[in-house]
Amino acid sequence: MGHRETMVEQFTRQAAGFAQAAALNDASAMQMLLTAARVRSSDVVLDVACGPGIVAAAFAAHAERVTGIDLTPEMVAQAQLRCAAQGLANVSFAVGDVAQLPYADRAFTIVTCRYALHHLPDPAGALAQMARVCAPGGRVVVADIVASSDPLIARRFNEAERARDPSHVRALTDDEILSSMRSADLRARIAGSYRLAVELESVLARSAPPDPGVVRAHFERAIATGETLGLEERRRDGAIHFAFPIVVAVGERA
Repeated sequence: MGHRETMVEQFTRQAAGFAQAAALNDASAMQMLLTAARVRSSDVVLDVACGPGIVAAAFAAHAERVTGIDLTPEMVAQAQLRCAAQGLANVSFAVGDVAQLPYADRAFTIVTCRYALHHLPDPAGALAQMARVCAPGGRVVVADIVASSDPLIARRFNEAERARDPSHVRALTDDEILSSMRSADLRARIAGSYRLAVELESVLARSAPPDPGVVRAHFERAIATGETLGLEERRRDGAIHFAFPIVVAVGERA
């Protein structure tokens, strides 16, 4: 099975749980994204790898028009249901490959992408596509998990994530995200960061990992030995808790 098929399979399984996950609907995290984008009522927004439409719906409350695109039809179906339930008439969705965006150059004033780069075999290429469809003076705004700058910690984290979700490729460091944006001729900066706190069993329940025991073993080992995954992993009240480190990066189009 190719990586494209793996992504569709995994996110078809995860679609309903992903849409309802409390951590992914966190209001303060969303506000950070909206603030970084400086969204206005005249903006035309593209949400890349839109998933169940959480970001698209939030931007639709402020922008003129929002388009969401995702590779997984079930995610797009969830997004359409969400926006219909909220009565949002200025949002549309499409099934498509984010690695080759089917839109004209300079078509959008804001391009967003949340929690998706680490699933892509060529994140730099995807960012170049986002920059291509972003209008001069517009912004590409990315929020994603970042790996530790320590290669050993990053390797342990990526191994644990691939065990949990085979569609995970590799989390970038914040410097790698900025470098990829700059290579796409964007003026890039980190606009903010936060920790996405979760409990392991709840994550496993919505992730559908091939072998949950393997994932648990990664966290058990990290807690027992101190060989951290870079996630502040700990045991509390009999459960394993951890927090994904997230950065919000903005690339401005000249």
